[in-house]
Amino acid sequence: VTTPIPTYAVIPTEGRPCMYDCVYAVRRQATDTVLVATNGYQYNGTYPVSVIEDADPVPNISRWWNLGLIAAQAKAQVRGQDRWNVLVINDDTVMAPGSVAKLAEGLRAWGDRAQMAFPGPWDQLFTEPGPDRVTGWCFMLRGEGGLRADERLKWWTNDNNLDWDARLAGGTAMVTGVDHEHLHPNGYTNARPDLMEQAGRDMELFVRKWGRSAW
Repeated sequence: VTTPIPTYAVIPTEGRPCMYDCVYAVRRQATDTVLVATNGYQYNGTYPVSVIEDADPVPNISRWWNLGLIAAQAKAQVRGQDRWNVLVINDDTVMAPGSVAKLAEGLRAWGDRAQMAFPGPWDQLFTEPGPDRVTGWCFMLRGEGGLRADERLKWWTNDNNLDWDARLAGGTAMVTGVDHEHLHPNGYTNARPDLMEQAGRDMELFVRKWGRSAW
């Protein structure tokens, strides 16, 4: 009998109201949910989650992702799991029933090659940096692959960087049929001049690293 591969959900949040819809949507689709609490947020919901607090006042999505990835790895190791998936989603992303399993199926469909997966209009394994662009608000990593985000990229292009690293490590899978809703695209970035400035610095660093822009 094949043992199902567990999926851990990682959700960075400072407690926007939409976060409760996000957590509720994954409550029965993930083995466990890890909230990375930022900006002093204290979780007071009723659904059981694991909370990792980030005390650093400087916003850094890559750091938040890595904190969640490390927590998921620790949970898998305690449970003796040598394979696990990590769903990484924004707190304004609502996953439809069955969508997490669909994304996991698409990730694992390529054997040991795909290190990352994201929703898209067709099924394909990308093995070279470039298009199509990853959905940074919703993606999944092969946990045992050990990929981590580059924390020098604090707010922008960190998803593209992780995707391109995954492609070179074996591949990134685009997966059809992953029904989800992204409620507030770029809501934070457009509302805060400091994040817009950071986004510009991140793109400059990305170009220095890869020799071209992320899109």
